[in-house]
Amino acid sequence: MGRYGPVPLSPHLRLFATLLSAGTFYTTCAFGHGLELSGGIHTNFNGEHRDRFGNAPIVSVAYSAPIAPKDVHVLLELSYLSNSGQLTANRTFELPDGRYWVLPLIAGIRTNVISGQGPRSFALYLGFGVMTVFSEFEAPNGSRYTGTTFGGMAEMRPQLGLTDRLLVWVRERISVMDDVSYQPWATLNYSGAALQLGMSYGAP
Repeated sequence: MGRYGPVPLSPHLRLFATLLSAGTFYTTCAFGHGLELSGGIHTNFNGEHRDRFGNAPIVSVAYSAPIAPKDVHVLLELSYLSNSGQLTANRTFELPDGRYWVLPLIAGIRTNVISGQGPRSFALYLGFGVMTVFSEFEAPNGSRYTGTTFGGMAEMRPQLGLTDRLLVWVRERISVMDDVSYQPWATLNYSGAALQLGMSYGAP
């Protein structure tokens, strides 16, 4: 299991985080930009990976901004997923679980494909983006390895407006990326499909 604990922030970092949060919230309210929060399950495409690790919980936070009058938006999103499992199928010599942490950073664009429907009613968004994927792997002996890879994503997101600024949605996202090597222990690929339920405040 991972041994991450809380990291104390210096007063300067706490002040910076507070100012950044306040500035983001003000920008969201004043200029129609949006903040998003979602959670769900990530299913790896590789059957052997699923057998060893299973599905992984995933959470995401995102910022969006309109770029065109016809309901087109750019987005910047950070997700987090973590999982653990056996590195070998040989149960005769079972080792402690290996564990990974993955942070995909996504820059993309999405647009409403239902003509004549505004974002405050029912909308169907299609999105595309590029990904920089940061990861860390903890081997059964406690050694840790980091790796970075790149990829792309495509998503479909039906959305319903609850109020003038609050929206709820469900998203199916396909992510494809290169392998990450944590030699001598493992080479993993995190490509997969994520089903997430989320909400947005402000713009879609």
